Amino acid sequence: MSLYPAPLARLVQELSKLPGIGEKTAARLAFYMLKAKRDEILRLAESIGKLLIHYPSYILYAAIAGRIDWYFYVYIGVNAVYALRAFAGVALRFGRA
Repeated sequence: MSLYPAPLARLVQELSKLPGIGEKTAARLAFYMLKAKRDEILRLAESIGKLLIHYPSYILYAAIAGRIDWYFYVYIGVNAVYALRAFAGVALRFGRA
């Protein structure tokens, strides 16, 4: 039984799967993400997404690991961020005119 709420416990579990990251370090990273500014976390997510999108050879590794769905989740998320950023830019320009 985890002491964390379900979404936080899931994040800790996923982070602890990374090489060299144990459960304590994963929990520290998760709490950092909770405290960090939203922009910092979005930049982190965007960087991870760009890595997966611009380096498709990693799709092979994701497929071998049996987690090809990660690539598509990140792909959709990053493109949604790009679309929202573009929409916000246009809305701000028309709002100031």
